[in-house]
Amino acid sequence: MALLGLAMSLVVACGSDSGVPVITPGPPGAAARADVEAAPTTRGGGSSGASGGDSVAPTSTTKAPPLPEGVTATPKVDHPNVLMVMTDDQTVESMRVLQRINARIGGEGTTFTNSVTSYPLCCPSRATYYSGQYAHNHGVLWNALPTGGFTRFTEWETAFPAGLQEAGYHTAHVGKYLNGYGVKNPTEIPAGWDDFRALIDPSTGRYFGFSINDNGVIDTYDEDDKTKYQTDVLTDLALEEIDAGQKSGDPWFVNVSYLAPHAKFGYTLKKYRADPSIVRDDIEQANTAFDITSPTPAPRHEGKFKGEKLPEKANFGVAAPGQVVPQWRPEIEPARTADITRNYQAELESLLSVDEGVGKLLDRLDQLGVSDNTLVVFTSDNGYFHGEHREYQGKYYPWEESLAVPLLMRGPGVAKGAKVDSVVANIDLGPTFLDVAGAQQLREMDGRSLAPLMANPAEKWDRPILLEGFQPPAPFRPQYQGIRTNNYSYIEYTGGGLQGAELYDLRSDPEQLVNLVLDPEKQPLVTGMSRLVTDLRQCAGAVCDDTEVPAEATT
Repeated sequence: MALLGLAMSLVVACGSDSGVPVITPGPPGAAARADVEAAPTTRGGGSSGASGGDSVAPTSTTKAPPLPEGVTATPKVDHPNVLMVMTDDQTVESMRVLQRINARIGGEGTTFTNSVTSYPLCCPSRATYYSGQYAHNHGVLWNALPTGGFTRFTEWETAFPAGLQEAGYHTAHVGKYLNGYGVKNPTEIPAGWDDFRALIDPSTGRYFGFSINDNGVIDTYDEDDKTKYQTDVLTDLALEEIDAGQKSGDPWFVNVSYLAPHAKFGYTLKKYRADPSIVRDDIEQANTAFDITSPTPAPRHEGKFKGEKLPEKANFGVAAPGQVVPQWRPEIEPARTADITRNYQAELESLLSVDEGVGKLLDRLDQLGVSDNTLVVFTSDNGYFHGEHREYQGKYYPWEESLAVPLLMRGPGVAKGAKVDSVVANIDLGPTFLDVAGAQQLREMDGRSLAPLMANPAEKWDRPILLEGFQPPAPFRPQYQGIRTNNYSYIEYTGGGLQGAELYDLRSDPEQLVNLVLDPEKQPLVTGMSRLVTDLRQCAGAVCDDTEVPAEATT
């Protein structure tokens, strides 16, 4: 406890003049909300809010270094098709069971080994994906109202799908959207989509018995019909959308968002309409849940990973000295370990249908003869905990198990047989798609195009990625902001009765067990990282991307 107290007091010394800054996310322009207090932020070249279409996705003009040995270049094409696949709550570790995806996307393209999500929670992460902005700019700060959820995201007409659509792309969405989509208006179709086939909340989390808004018509699948497994249905719809994109005669963007391996949750629309209050009750129970709810694998995959053990990790069930949050978590008992293991096995089983589904989508590209003209991207919205740092389930906290996400690409302009170790984030996906499509940014985005790294992994970037977490206040559940670089992770916590900082060297301590914030030799780095948090906590546009990491973070 004495060590923890020193860590907490150190933040006061190295933070702002008055101590740890109060985390007050202040999205400028249209993203601002009355329930979020903060100073206005100047965006980019002095404009605020959306840029109205006068901003073009940034590209690199620097001459690229030679390709590494064994890596081959792939020619770029104008206006490639884009097939985007996103899973939910998938860890990087679990990629080992996705044989088709690893072989046919990673093996034929580039794997980003240092990919993170700036806010590891479903709805804020997905809002960042669509907006290209940090949460403090897009205003979606949690999964549910009053500070989060679908209705908190405004100006879909400036999100990146609308930019693709404006550039002549045929755009289609299939699967999960933002949390809370459809609760208020189940037939709503946000701007930016030519075809829209979204899961409707609160049925999104049902692997059987879900409902889909199919371009304004509600299709409900019988929960007793075990041939209508959600992942398989979404794959079939995505195949239809690839065909529709080809028939349109335009370049196309198909956005496929699978639920797996997320835990089963929610209700059928029939049950919800009989008692709408169950949704609020469910949210409140989820925030305090002790039991672990698992995903539902496809019947053909049930038991495939029976007996599979949890990965052996030194941080399992550990509250390391100086860590702010884990010491307040209960120790993980054997019965809890068995529960975590059961959930882990179910997650792996649920991913097998995703692997099959993506294989079918890639087969369709081959059948249509458009594989060489289609950029394929696979990622997840965030990771997940399985007992690490005493977090027996969930995400949110910015340790690597939650923060790191898979990111694999193949297609035109993507090097084959490559691995990229520069840190990238979900703020970069929208700018990347707009860049390769030759489309404009309709709002100022905080990320950058990954096209240079896609073309050549010998390109080396090191930039600060802002980490954010704005959960509603609760005892021992703080908010945070921090910085992630190629080599280091730095976090400042405040709220929930907790305050402190953590600094980890991810090269020597990948499981984040040694908090360096009190190391005398690291004080220049701690000071530099804390200054970056202060500089970026309300950044916007180019300001977010132009900041350099401290020199101490590169050695």
